[in-house]
Parts: sequence; structure tokens; C-alpha cells
Amino acid sequence: MHTLALAVEISPPRTIIHDTVWEGHITITHDVRMIGATVRVQPGSTIQFLGPPSAALGPQIQLASPSVIGTQDVASATLIFDGTPERPIVVETPEGRSPGAIVAGAATRGSIVARHTVFRRLGQPLSDQLANPALHLQLTAPDNDLWLDHCRFENCGPVRGEFLGPGASTHIEACHFVNTVGRTTVVLTGVGSGLKVITGNIADASFRIECAQVTMENNVLIGDWASISIPTPHPRAVSIIDNYIHCTTTEDSGRYVLKCETPDAIVNRNVFIGGTYVIETPPRTIQWNVLVGVTGLQAKFDIQGLKTQLRGSTTSTHYLISNLPPGAVITDNYFIGPAYAAIATSKRADQPRIEHNLFDGWETARRAVHFNMLADKALRAVFTDNVVTRYQMPPIYDDAGNPNTLAQVGRNIFANVPQPVYENLPTVNERASDDRLVEAFSDLKLASGDQRLLADRLDEQLTSRHMTISQARDRWLTTYRPHPDSPLAPVNPTGPGPRPCAASPKQESSE
Repeated sequence: MHTLALAVEISPPRTIIHDTVWEGHITITHDVRMIGATVRVQPGSTIQFLGPPSAALGPQIQLASPSVIGTQDVASATLIFDGTPERPIVVETPEGRSPGAIVAGAATRGSIVARHTVFRRLGQPLSDQLANPALHLQLTAPDNDLWLDHCRFENCGPVRGEFLGPGASTHIEACHFVNTVGRTTVVLTGVGSGLKVITGNIADASFRIECAQVTMENNVLIGDWASISIPTPHPRAVSIIDNYIHCTTTEDSGRYVLKCETPDAIVNRNVFIGGTYVIETPPRTIQWNVLVGVTGLQAKFDIQGLKTQLRGSTTSTHYLISNLPPGAVITDNYFIGPAYAAIATSKRADQPRIEHNLFDGWETARRAVHFNMLADKALRAVFTDNVVTRYQMPPIYDDAGNPNTLAQVGRNIFANVPQPVYENLPTVNERASDDRLVEAFSDLKLASGDQRLLADRLDEQLTSRHMTISQARDRWLTTYRPHPDSPLAPVNPTGPGPRPCAASPKQESSE
């Protein structure tokens, strides 16, 4: 291997074809093209993109492959940022210069590995919601990787990975994304089936997933655009587990915490808060999650394409879950806080099962479940073993008034709700025969009262890493744990009946 150690103060050539080590202060004044070479950046180094002050675009580090016709044995370009906790690497564009970027374009074999690296002002802003990527890789070779470990992105555009090689993969762990330029932090797309793991990160904008084999665990997303978007129905093996996402927008503009068009995605043990919708489109199974609506959203309207704002008018989250897919299973979740309805079913829904959930409208929400919005069909829903409390209107309502909307109903507990608890459901009178009515919320004998400001208190502790996601989630669950003499504490813990103290397969402790 031909390795060239460069000087402490260097400006790389336009083309690099040999394996190279960068150390010290590196200035990028023009595009630098790495062709099938490996560049390793030593701990404590600083890389600055210093294009002409008047340039519209900053310079780039470009990963490229040799132009070799008729062979698959083409070297990959690899960029390694080898920082340490004591001596991190800094990659930045100074103020007053157009932001630089690191890219690997079409037909390129390239990898990026970064540990303990700070990226600042990379990715050109395009508008207040869009920006060019700070890192943009098309991972074409089977073994290409995008690996980010304990990195920090400040005032950067998104990290974008396009997975084309069959084994191309990514691992993004313990990174912190702050002051993101645009509304998207991470974008993963492509047809490659390599494993993509996103875990332990903190971000202030959205993650967009358009590829298979993706695991998102233990991430904290808090901000106006905080969300996870999976806009395509085809990705396989997508799991969203143990994440905390708080969309802090104050606008009623259609934003959501989760939109997942992939029906088989796994969505378990998350805390989702805020937005016009908490889950705008769910997969088939939603289990062991805490979903929280908010109020005080500024109403906005779009009249014939002209956006107008009705001053002084505020709304709440519309639905905690909407657009149920066929065969939806909604079980062991907590639906908390203000909303027009906690669950709304529309045209796509068919035979949903809504079981063992707790619905608490905080006396500000209208309904718990609104069946058949914009639809008139034999829904054949199952609604059993739920706890429903503190709603302004009869909590279970059917738009269609169809006698076959409910195929199975009963063993629910209702507290402090208007009666009859079922409205416009011809097959149920005031309540199902084995439902139970409790007059006051206090009669449920839960562990504590409201925690309506809990989300704001937890956000800072989560972003400063003074609290784990499981601890934050347990703060919500603790509110609803019943005393031994509560009507919610079943005599037989393994038997049928509401399980508000078991919205997770594991017990967690609040520390």
C-alpha cells in the first residue's frame, strides 16, 4: 500500500489516486476527487471548506471509482474520520463561505466511516425546509458502508444514503443532530438489502426511510419537524422500537410524528407526542406505545391554493391514530390527551381489533374512537377490554350507523364520560352487557393525577442524556398504574380485562 503522510498545513490536490493520510489543518479550496483511494483523517485534525466567498456552491470532497470497462473488480473510495473522544475531528465550513459537502455520486463505489467527528455547516440550504445533503452517498458495491459513530452535526443538511449494492449497509449510532438545515435529518433509500441500524441518536428533525432492513431503536427526536416517515409500502423488515419522538410544532399544518405506509413494519414501545396527527398512517400492528395529543395548535387553512391564517384560532391534535389499514391490531397502548378522536377509521379500515388499550381524554378530547369517517361499510371491528375515561362526548361513535360496524364489543371500563357511551351504533344500546361504568376518574384509583406538562419536562433530560427512553416512558406509565383496590386491577392478572399497567412486555423502573 502506498501511503502518503501529508504536512500539518495542507491543501489536497484536485485528484487523489493513492491511499493518503491527512493530519493537522486541511483546507479544501476546490473539489477534491478521491478515485478508488482511501483517505484516513487522523485524530484532532480540522478540515475546512474554503471556497471563494462569492461562489454559489462550496467545494466538495467527492468519492469516485476508476473508469474501468468490462470488470467488476473496481476499487472503492473510502473516507475514514478516525477521531477519538479526547481528540475529535472537525469538518466545517466557516461563516461567510458557501457550505461544502461530501458526496459519492452515481456508479461510484464508496464508503464513509466517521467516529467522534463534528460536522458544521455542510449542505447548501435550498429553502427554509430543504437543503442539499451534508453527506450524500450512493453505495453501489456490495461491501460499501456508511458508518457514523458518536458524531455531531451542527447547522447541516441531511445525511443521505442510497443503497444500491446488495450488501451495502449503514450504522448510525449515538450521533447528535442540532440546528438541522431543512426538515430532514437522515434519508435512507434504495433497493439494497443490507442491514441499516439507526440507534441511540438525538435529532431535531425527521428521519425518512425508503428502503428495507432498517432498525430504528432508542432514538430521541424533538423539534418542529421531528418525525419518522416511511412513505412506500414495499420495504421489508422495518422496525421502530423504543424511540421517543416529540413534534413540537405549534401549527395545525398536517405534521405528524409517524407516517408508515409499510403494513408489516414493527412499531413497539415508543413514546409519540404532538402534531396534527400523532400517527398519520400506521402499519397493521401498533402495540405497547404511548401516544399523546397536544392543544394550542395555531389553525391554518388553504383556500384555493392560497394559504391564510385565522388569527387567534387554535386547535388540538386531530387524531392520535388515523387511516387504519385492513386488519389493524391496536393493543396495549396508551392514548392520552386532547384530540378530536384518539382513533379514527376511514375507507381503508377493515376488521380492526382495538383491545387492552387505555384512553384518557383529559376532559379536553372529544371521542376515543370515531368509526367510519368518510365511509359507510360493514367494518366488523372488535372493541374489547379497554379503559376509556374523561371524554367530552360519547366516546365511541359511528359515522355510518351501520349495524355491522362492531362484530365484538364488551369488557370495557368507562369512567367520567357522557352516556350512552356508544353513539350511533344500532347493535349496542347504552353499553355492552359486560361493560362497566365508573362515575368519576378518581374512582379508578390510579397512582397519580394528570401529568399534562410531562413532555416538556422530559425533553431536556432526554436530549442531555440524563434520562433513558425507557425511564421517560415509564414516567407516563406510572401515572396510570392502579392501586390494588382499583377496578382496573384484575383478580386474575393473566385473565381477560383491561391491562393499563401492562403496556409493555417488560417492567421498567423510573430512576
